[in-house]
Amino acid sequence: MVSLSGRPFPKWFQRPRKEFLMTLTTSLGRRLSLPLTPVVKEVASGRNILRLEAWQAAMDLAEDIYRTTKAFPKEELYTLTSQLRRAAISVPSNIAEGKGRSSEKDLIQFLHYSRGSLFEIETQIALARRLGYLNAEHAQRLFHQTVRGWANS
Repeated sequence: MVSLSGRPFPKWFQRPRKEFLMTLTTSLGRRLSLPLTPVVKEVASGRNILRLEAWQAAMDLAEDIYRTTKAFPKEELYTLTSQLRRAAISVPSNIAEGKGRSSEKDLIQFLHYSRGSLFEIETQIALARRLGYLNAEHAQRLFHQTVRGWANS
């Protein structure tokens, strides 16, 4: 699978094969199929939120984003800095909220929200790099953190 830029999509972005799907039946009797990833298995397992590796990794990313954006120019405070911070906070918050919901369908929906926020963060990191707010090494380290939780999809 190739993106519009001609580069292949990362392995974790490509559609999983059927044998890697987990089927759940919701309380309303609807069947849902979703990738059987380590993140989904871990969050669905019923463990305490503070022990979830995905939540911990998301918290680490949010902390790093906060530290990184402190060095951004003041004129970015209400734009790129704010947007990056809000997206970073959204990832662990959505994992926690999905975990606290009563249905697996809600959990899956909130995991999708978290994944969407990770894509937002990747875009904003790329923009910060283009604007010269991040050096290549720092941008690559942050980018690696965004894909860490989803790399085995």
